[in-house]
Amino acid sequence: MQMKPEARQAAQAAFLSEALALQPADRARLLSELDSRSCRGRRPLLANFWTILTVIVVALYAAAIGLGHLRPGGTCLIFAGEFLSDAARYPANCDRVCAGLTAVPVEPANISRARFRELYAYTGRPVLVKGAASDWPAKQHWNLTFFRDLYDRYPDSYRTQKRRARYLPFRIELQTFYEALHMSEERQQQPYYFGWSNLDNNVHNELMKYYTWPQYLPLGVQGSVLDWFFIGAAEFGAPVHLDHILRPSWQALIKGRKTWEIQPPSECSSVCQTLRVQMEPGDIFNVDTNQWYHATFNEPGVFSLTIGAEYD
Repeated sequence: MQMKPEARQAAQAAFLSEALALQPADRARLLSELDSRSCRGRRPLLANFWTILTVIVVALYAAAIGLGHLRPGGTCLIFAGEFLSDAARYPANCDRVCAGLTAVPVEPANISRARFRELYAYTGRPVLVKGAASDWPAKQHWNLTFFRDLYDRYPDSYRTQKRRARYLPFRIELQTFYEALHMSEERQQQPYYFGWSNLDNNVHNELMKYYTWPQYLPLGVQGSVLDWFFIGAAEFGAPVHLDHILRPSWQALIKGRKTWEIQPPSECSSVCQTLRVQMEPGDIFNVDTNQWYHATFNEPGVFSLTIGAEYD
């Protein structure tokens, strides 16, 4: 069954307008090309449409290289997929997010809720809150063995993790969450880095005995019950990437020393700088990872362990 011409044109226009954010003149030219090709009868409309889309993707790839998003052979590489995801998101307000920043702002553990809300909570501006998690019992108790024993007490939790694909093996060959938590002592001496989100209520209730939500978050804030954990050996970390979550987030360092490098949204690159910040145990870093490209590196010494969550 063939699509009516007017319906076809409306669908194409919607795609080109919303998904690719083209200007009206560019959209008109592409629509004309699509119509002319479909009328020739050489190939089905869908094939012609994907041909045009391929050209657009290649053009975006070339633009990524020209804008510095792709730097083959360098120490920092943002893949084309990340660039395309970046192109599809809402533009950032550079004045609010990063204009004028030459370093990540640092605040004391007793920062007031009012100050945090005004300057950081929903502006996209990053901030390191020193020592805000320094009194959490997690600092004394959490390690790889702790999490292994905890999840082993609730075996169904492993099946939930596997079914919902909440295990992130950044730098590790072990393909399941169970395997990662049960790695041998010998394997622990080699580089590894992985993350996961907890989906088991029993595990969540146990973990809540060892930490609290940051006290400076605005009153009435609705937080995610989905906590994220990242654990890894020294001198390892995550490459540059952009997250695709719904809300801003915080991340507390429980053990180790971790360095973040954050790069501003592409539309802000002319007025904002790439920033670095080092976390010590007990620090909490608040950053909107939907807007800031970021990479992490565990400093030499002991392994690194963090917990984080979203808030709205």
